Parts: sequence; C-alpha cells; structure tokens
Amino acid sequence: MTDHPTIAQIVAVVAEVWGVSPAELRSRRCGQPAATARQAAMALARDLTPHTAATIGRAIGDRDRTTVTHAIRRTHARAASDADTCLRLALARIALAAQVFAARMATIGTASTDRGPPS
Repeated sequence: MTDHPTIAQIVAVVAEVWGVSPAELRSRRCGQPAATARQAAMALARDLTPHTAATIGRAIGDRDRTTVTHAIRRTHARAASDADTCLRLALARIALAAQVFAARMATIGTASTDRGPPS
C-alpha cells in the first residue's frame, strides 16, 4: 500500500480530465490538448509521487528529464495565470486522492475482516 498514486493512475486521470486518451498523452504528438495534458501529468507525477524527473519521463512517453522539468515549470506557471488549467489540475488531484483513499480503505477493510468480530 502506498500513499501516492502511480504514474499510470496519473496518466489515466489527466487524460480523462483533458479529454484525450492515455495513448495520445504518451505519444510524440505536439498538438494541443495532448501536449498540455502530458505536461500536466508530468507536473502532477512530480508533485504527488517520490519519482525523479528521469523516471517520470521514461513512464510518460520516454521523455528526457529536462523535458519533465520544463513541463513542471510550464504547468505551474500556466496554473497560476489560467483558471481552466488550475481547475483541471484540482479535479485531477481530487480524483487521484479518491483513488488512493479507496485503495487504502480496501486494504484496511480486508485487514479488519480477518480479525473477527470486536470483543
């Protein structure tokens, strides 16, 4: 059990929030909104996981770590000046937090049923 989402979960949620497929998000295409979604996924992966920029880059379309750091800066700057980006990032964070919480509760629920009834 972890306290953070996986990069695959982040890619899936961001793809849904931005209206692109996970394959488009990981692709080499530079067009909008896939590029913006890809940058957002990279930023969220860095913010929400312990993974390095190099690991995130490999997981999201085999990108270089410098591409990831650029995406992080770009996404944070865009969120500071664009309400739509800020809202989409917030929605993605909420969805990811719900997934992590559900996984944790499932683990706790399994553990508590193994102990029998309370005394």
